[in-house]
Amino acid sequence: MASPEQPKARPDSPRGIRELFDSVRGVVVESQGRRYSCRPQRGTGVQCARANKHAEDVTQLTRMADRGDPPPLHLLRRCLQRICDLEISSSGGDALLWMVSPVLEAARRQLMQDSQERRMVEAEANTFRQRLEMCAMEVEDQRSKHLREQERIRVRVRQQQETTKAMVMKALTLLEERRELEAACRQLELQIGRKTEDGPFGAEKRQLKAEVDQLQANLNELNEMKNSLAEPTEAAEERVAKLRHLIEETQPLLAKKEQLRREQARVAEENEDLEKEIEELQQQRAKKEKRPSVKPRQSVALPNPKRKVSQRPASLLPPVKPSA
Repeated sequence: MASPEQPKARPDSPRGIRELFDSVRGVVVESQGRRYSCRPQRGTGVQCARANKHAEDVTQLTRMADRGDPPPLHLLRRCLQRICDLEISSSGGDALLWMVSPVLEAARRQLMQDSQERRMVEAEANTFRQRLEMCAMEVEDQRSKHLREQERIRVRVRQQQETTKAMVMKALTLLEERRELEAACRQLELQIGRKTEDGPFGAEKRQLKAEVDQLQANLNELNEMKNSLAEPTEAAEERVAKLRHLIEETQPLLAKKEQLRREQARVAEENEDLEKEIEELQQQRAKKEKRPSVKPRQSVALPNPKRKVSQRPASLLPPVKPSA
């Protein structure tokens, strides 16, 4: 025959208080090398397997922070997600509030570190940008100077070529005229039957010969000028090679600048994600703080006539197992 069930004790009675202390466990909050004791809690929010998994991740993050090791980014994100999933509004959920402080502190330190790194990267990027701009300005100046010099030399060479071509054409025309005249002279001499140098064509022949000699001298002078322009052309080609080498040296700076820009974009994106998550957590926390909290009724210990009443308050009595 089953024994009748024992009536449930009232929560404000001494027996109810002892049963409450027997059914809960102590909770210790550990934060930054100091220990704070809190009121033991027990309920569905504490006993669920998900809360235990959350506590493991937050404990790992706290230990790494106590050792001074930077927490991995994936662990920090997971802990932020964990505290978002806490069932604080459930029975005994206030025992999970100890997870919020270390996670937010670690997120704040990570944000400060990322912000410092971003400032360093921005300073380095500005330095490289200034150096690149100076190099680009210098290269542009050298390039414009080289282009002006090359254009000037090209104009001179073109003019000399045109002049040489005109004089060569003129010389060829004169030579052709000379040959025609010589042929005409020989024909006339054969017709007259005598060779003379003092004839009507002798003065014209001498004049044409003098002109041909003058044109040959001018042609030789132009050839000498053309040879003298070879050295400036070689010097210009050497300067072009130097400028190309300078452009090739600036290519690594451009690549490093692009890499720094990508790193800066990645760090900025991670910072925005963390700021959004922290803002969401703060909003959720603010909503939860705005909810009206229900204060528990103060329990009154009833005197036991069979036992001497202790001077200590009921909250400090040692736990006593209920009788069968």
